[in-house]
Amino acid sequence: MDSDCMNKILKNIFAPLIFVALLFLGAGSQSVIASENIIHSINMEVMLNEDGSATIKALWDMSQYEGTEIYIPMGSNKVSQVIDFTVSEEGKVYENLGNDWDTDGSLEEKRFKNGINESSDQQELCWGIGSYGKHLYQLEYTITNFVRKTSDGKYMIFWKFFNDSMNIPIDKMTVHINAFSKMPAADLRVWGFGFEGETEILDEGTIFAQSHGKINYFTVLSILPDGLFQTEVEMDESSEDIIDKAKDGSDYAEVDGDGFSLSDLLAFLAIIPPFIAVATAIATIISSGNTSHSYRSELRIKDYDGQYWRDVPLEGDIHIAILPLDGLHFGDEDSIMTAYFLKWIKEGYLVVVDDKKVRGFFNKKSKKNKKALQIDADKFHKENKMASDIELDLFSMIEEASVDGILEAKEFTEWATDEYDRLEEWQDDIYASSESVLCEEGYYRYNKKRSWLKLNQLEPTSKGKLLEENIIKFRNYLLDFSLLNERGAINVHLWDDLLIWAAMLGIADEVYEEFSKLYPEYIVQTNMTPEAIYWSHYYPSHAISAASNASASSSSGYGGSTSFTGGGSSFGGGSGGGFR
Repeated sequence: MDSDCMNKILKNIFAPLIFVALLFLGAGSQSVIASENIIHSINMEVMLNEDGSATIKALWDMSQYEGTEIYIPMGSNKVSQVIDFTVSEEGKVYENLGNDWDTDGSLEEKRFKNGINESSDQQELCWGIGSYGKHLYQLEYTITNFVRKTSDGKYMIFWKFFNDSMNIPIDKMTVHINAFSKMPAADLRVWGFGFEGETEILDEGTIFAQSHGKINYFTVLSILPDGLFQTEVEMDESSEDIIDKAKDGSDYAEVDGDGFSLSDLLAFLAIIPPFIAVATAIATIISSGNTSHSYRSELRIKDYDGQYWRDVPLEGDIHIAILPLDGLHFGDEDSIMTAYFLKWIKEGYLVVVDDKKVRGFFNKKSKKNKKALQIDADKFHKENKMASDIELDLFSMIEEASVDGILEAKEFTEWATDEYDRLEEWQDDIYASSESVLCEEGYYRYNKKRSWLKLNQLEPTSKGKLLEENIIKFRNYLLDFSLLNERGAINVHLWDDLLIWAAMLGIADEVYEEFSKLYPEYIVQTNMTPEAIYWSHYYPSHAISAASNASASSSSGYGGSTSFTGGGSSFGGGSGGGFR
């Protein structure tokens, strides 16, 4: 075994601090194709003013190669309006044209200019691109009536800071929210919607939200201290009604369940003395130093368009694939767990059945489509004596979560909430095992040229680069359905294995649909039904989300993981935008 692989300095408790430094300095960012329109990052500072308005300063780091302007629809202007909009770049302040913005102007006419395009029902913030390439724009503007008062006397903010349906993708985003006067942390509550990330309430009373994965939109909802703001807008709805509406369809709704809600738990934990929060924060830093998921491949996916690899990578071994899959942004812990669930369904250890336990008289209407997983534990343990510890541990978790051999989604979610530390340890073990095996087999190594910026940095060998290239090409192969005819006669075992890997790559639904079109007899012979694919993803994703929420709530007392869905009916923020 390569001694460098064993010498994992990144497990030192200072590794998270180094990783944060890498993020801010851009060392961990991916290469961007020269002609790709992308927002590398948005860093936003929000100051809540005493009159209920908010002054926003945002730093947009982006590259664009089309259009003449960037525009941001701000939603309805009936209650809140944008005023005092300015843009600057590298110290040069743009000329503010106010409401005289001409969307039809040329690239040159809009250079170093900004303004507001206003219609009868909404405003758009606009500024000229000036020249194609990479830019660092500094935006500042004020939104009136940003803070609202609810019918039960609470003060709230509920804003979409980054729109859905933007025509430019975004890599990462952070938002810091402060007030003109320090807000007591114990009086704050916060949720995030539309992105994979986390929210936190810092000791100094700052509301913090950041992404660490996909961003569809970026909405933050927060309860603020009573009596601090003199807002003029009073709403007809209560704070809890607004929160419940925002949670509808979100991961928070699944975690909350009935009775004692997550919001109640957060409010309760907020009274824990500060020294406990500090102690748990230190413990979290030490714990988070035990693993580092910071490896990112330098390969560019588009460079391999039209190239194919027809063999299942790594001989189909599931859990050791997470390092290259995560590095290529193709898969994560959720994908690995989904693949195991599908594997177990294929082999008959899990069977999708009607969930009769939730089909009672009162629940018949709302839960009639719920499915459960019937577990054949005896068969699994008899046939898997040589299985990996990763697989055995995960199977033992679903056995524990089920009290009678029939696993409900709610049971697994509740188990994950109670045993979040065990599930998170399992997720860390996946990365550690993948890293160890792939280093030992010569796919990866640690960079021996270490500095304070590159501390024991993981990098692929030529063998590892070839592995990553083949994974990209294999994904291309699965998505180029015309090539699947090459497989000839149906081999259910082989096609099932392809589908399991498709799940690891996040494309199982598309691949299954084409399988069924090319070979209708496949869907008759396989256990991999559309229901099996759906529930194999549903169970893991909700369990991981629940564990993440429980972990964050337990360690900090408030804040936690965000929901990728939900957050509807926000006070402001629009849809669409980007370049034009």
